[in-house]
Amino acid sequence: MTQRILLVGVALMGLLCAGCATSAATPIKSAQEAQAVEVAPPRVVLGEELAPRGFASQAEIRSSIRAASRQHSSCVVLSYSPASRWSQRRDWSARRGSSWGGNSSRFRRANMINDTLDAWASSRFQNHKRYTPDFSRTNVQHLDIDESHIIKTDGYFIYTISGSSLFIVDVRRGKKNEVLGSVVLPGQATGMFIKDDRVAVMGKFVDRHKLIADSQHDRLTYVAVFDVGSRDKPKLLVRHVFEGRPIDARMFNGVAYFVLGSRAFTRSKPAPAMAKGNHSRNIPALQTVAYRQPRRAPSFASVHALRMASPSKVSSKAVLMGNPTVVYMSKRSLYLADTISASAADMAMALLPELVASHLTQADHTLVADIENVGANVFSPLEKHQKITDVYCDRLDSLESSQRDELRRRAKVGVSEQLTKMGAFHATAIHRIDIDGMDLSLGPSGQVPGTPLNQFSFDEHKGHLRVATTRTRDNAVYAMNASLDVVGKLEGLGKGERIYAVRYMGERVYLVTFRRVDPFYVVDAAVPTKLRELGKLKIPGVSRYLHPYGAKKVLGIGSKVGARRGLKIQLFDVSDVSSPRVSASFVSDDLSPQISRYYGHRALLIDRPKRLLTVPVRSRKARGVGVLVLDAGANGFKRRGVIFHDGAQWTRIRTQNIQGTVYVDNVLFTRSNAMVKASSLDDLSTVTTVFLK
Repeated sequence: MTQRILLVGVALMGLLCAGCATSAATPIKSAQEAQAVEVAPPRVVLGEELAPRGFASQAEIRSSIRAASRQHSSCVVLSYSPASRWSQRRDWSARRGSSWGGNSSRFRRANMINDTLDAWASSRFQNHKRYTPDFSRTNVQHLDIDESHIIKTDGYFIYTISGSSLFIVDVRRGKKNEVLGSVVLPGQATGMFIKDDRVAVMGKFVDRHKLIADSQHDRLTYVAVFDVGSRDKPKLLVRHVFEGRPIDARMFNGVAYFVLGSRAFTRSKPAPAMAKGNHSRNIPALQTVAYRQPRRAPSFASVHALRMASPSKVSSKAVLMGNPTVVYMSKRSLYLADTISASAADMAMALLPELVASHLTQADHTLVADIENVGANVFSPLEKHQKITDVYCDRLDSLESSQRDELRRRAKVGVSEQLTKMGAFHATAIHRIDIDGMDLSLGPSGQVPGTPLNQFSFDEHKGHLRVATTRTRDNAVYAMNASLDVVGKLEGLGKGERIYAVRYMGERVYLVTFRRVDPFYVVDAAVPTKLRELGKLKIPGVSRYLHPYGAKKVLGIGSKVGARRGLKIQLFDVSDVSSPRVSASFVSDDLSPQISRYYGHRALLIDRPKRLLTVPVRSRKARGVGVLVLDAGANGFKRRGVIFHDGAQWTRIRTQNIQGTVYVDNVLFTRSNAMVKASSLDDLSTVTTVFLK
């Protein structure tokens, strides 16, 4: 078949590149001035249908993967520079995990007891709950929904993971804060949950022993659940192995939900597999659905649910989609976000039938009708689409040069109109999985323009999902109904900037955008169909995390200069929503916050009743990392000190990074790569240092 290329020319590229440009001098206007008519966009992502489609067999899944892995178009209606910002795709490939280095015998090597605690070896610690300690919990988005983290406490013991080991530290009253027991895990641990006397650890490893047969994945995820009734001798209850890389996890009402991502490929049973002991199985075809047909790089997102009290049974669902990038969970549903980039060529291919319709012959129409009438057992819907596209491309090849020039002009106009309507060079598909304990059911999907920042860009409230995204030239907040149709939107926020922090508090949305200054926006979402801007505040610096601090206060943690230099903690007073103001602030030129984009909030400790705020920081003067401890009241901040983890005795062991903080009664425990440091909350003096080795 002859090569089919129809060039658009420099004009289209100039138009698209102009859309990529932003100006720091662009004034911030009221969002109502830029708000378009509130019309729900079509349920497509860049030309691809979003309606979920189930599979009746593994053969149908194979057919979809093969079709998605091919070039969708048989001809190129537009050509463009692959270096264009809007055409670039993110590489979400997983980083290589720790190797297994052996089989399940590594678990039998567990139970390594600290030699200095032999006297405790025979104790069952059945009386350790004779008093009720005061202790902190992981800083999460929703109070009732726990999030996986590397350090947790039940007030009597601290559980923490480091590398491929689980450590249990005795922090009961009168004890010496020493490692009571540790367990060697099969690979690098990424997070854990605790529930009563159960600990569930999720991690990743390299499958050197082909635990899952017929798999092209060498990276697998394990979930190991331990009974820690005897803290000195943790007992492995069950170990599940899943195909794919760990993305995130949540726990609600004693049920843990693990979300994984894996590359899709064809084999006898292409759905993601799981193993328990020596037995493996694939997620059934009837529990697998394609929300949309991903281009050329299909992936699976799989959700696995297990009850902590009885972890042997697992419920699973798999979604054939693009790459899951953000996970958000409410009490009723899990949402998987999939952001993809615009492709002018694919958008033009969607216009191809309309472009050549008037040139089709009767024979072409007959052939298209014949293809459409072929049974689904012969051609899948995607294969039909491919063959029908070939008919249009054949007719395109036969046209005279003058006719192709006219189609070039029409294609340029059509793609430009679509990009203008989208307002963004990225779109995010949102897929819902409804949860009811162990029961998982596949819900609808929807689409919004732009890219979400992280899980805080999403919030479910009174039957509506609110989503904040960064578009090409501005930012927006969208409201979606139960069917995930967009019913309201507010666009034009922070022109020339991008979102750095979002927080929802009931009917209010607070967000921070940044380029050179830090606009703090207050958005009214009381009526989802009529989102409106209530007020804004422009100040230097940028907040990277927002946290509710009472009914009328919002805590912002970020940088003083630019996106990373210096530390700036602010308390925004939103009593007057039309004119928010900073009621208190703490600024440091020496310290810089160490808050990652996706999971950094879990390393913060924010306890309003105790007036306690801790922030992982890096000090330029001390050339090290530590935890800033502040007395944080409604009227201001008072520095109590910085707990540093730097010291000559361990710097040769491992590079440090503060990863979490918890307190038990009057002792603050700060966790870094190599140690857990206990400090007095009274004066921050060191009580003990527990090395994780």
